[in-house]
Amino acid sequence: MSGPAAVPAVRASRRGAYGDALRGILGRSDPAQPSTRAPDPAQRQERTAALLAALGEPQLAVPLVHVAGTNGKGTTAALIGTAMSAGGSRVGLFTSPHLHSMRERIRLDMQPIDEEAFVRVYHAAVAAAAQVERAGYGQVSTLEMLMAMALGHFAESAASLVVVEAFVGGGHDITNVVTPVVSVVTNISLDHVGALGPTIADIAAAKAGIIRPNVPVVVGPQPPAALRVLRAHARSCRSPLRRARWIGRTTNAENRAVARATVRALRWRGHVVPKRRARRGAWRDMQWPARREWFHRGPVEILVDGAHCPWALRRLVAELGVAAPRRGRRNRSRVQVVFGGQRGHDPVANVRELLPLAPRRFYVTASRHPRAVPQADLAACLRVDPSLRQPLTTQPTTVAEAI
Repeated sequence: MSGPAAVPAVRASRRGAYGDALRGILGRSDPAQPSTRAPDPAQRQERTAALLAALGEPQLAVPLVHVAGTNGKGTTAALIGTAMSAGGSRVGLFTSPHLHSMRERIRLDMQPIDEEAFVRVYHAAVAAAAQVERAGYGQVSTLEMLMAMALGHFAESAASLVVVEAFVGGGHDITNVVTPVVSVVTNISLDHVGALGPTIADIAAAKAGIIRPNVPVVVGPQPPAALRVLRAHARSCRSPLRRARWIGRTTNAENRAVARATVRALRWRGHVVPKRRARRGAWRDMQWPARREWFHRGPVEILVDGAHCPWALRRLVAELGVAAPRRGRRNRSRVQVVFGGQRGHDPVANVRELLPLAPRRFYVTASRHPRAVPQADLAACLRVDPSLRQPLTTQPTTVAEAI
């Protein structure tokens, strides 16, 4: 792969205090090059804890649910937050990444933080970061800043529950400075192997790090090797482990089952939870784009999905086989794919999972994200693998043009 792309500037339309805040946050890390972050996980966690202490320990002001996993953790976190909001709780939700606006990462009752509040919590976090950096902890990164801003906003807004999605891993993740009332581990599969390890057991051990002593943990569907690790870790922590039960084999059904089990665990911890009808209604109306999201445009249907590891793409293809007849598809050879990749993932393994769709055309492209693999590099990587035997289209170049 070629060298990292330059960090894109904030759009010119984002002027004023909000644009300044965005530039200040992005300037703390190079998102195109994650290696610029502090290499020592303990150092990152120590700095994050110091940053939160400088803000007045906002993570202690509100009960928290901590969600880790490989697949579905963002959706599951959103489902938990939506359900608890329907039950009358004021719920803060911290997830990543965002799609269109960084404000999407910090939500109250599923509504993104507004620009004015974003600027306010940013300046509070900047002051705390300066104090931490003067104390010798090193420069506060973009993700550390965003987490501090989110928790500060939720405490300031008198949230009654907060749901925090882990970034990568679990035990060594910067989000693991919180002490949850319920821990959640969604489905685990191979991903981020360079950071977490080459086997399912290695990755499960990393995710299991969010399990805290005597704190219940809800686990989603797991490979046997992952479940063994999670159970052993829960036993060592004397933490009750509850497996989610679900009907159906769709990703959506599994995510909802994990969210239901988490809501039950919160009820056992004394929280007011929604009635079943209210929860189902809230989930039916929940907006969570780019996760099995269908667009209807005349005779052409477009599916947008953020799956980025082989397991998730395999499930996507399997579910398309079920969805296609219901949506009136008579000829699967009419499928066309617009595909992009991100550094740190295996594009060849991902593309292999899409081949059962037998796409008529396969467009290779790159998004505007600074960690997107350049189009030419991605095409070259795919063409050298003889097992693919997939004609690739590299014109037009942008995602919008390909669609």
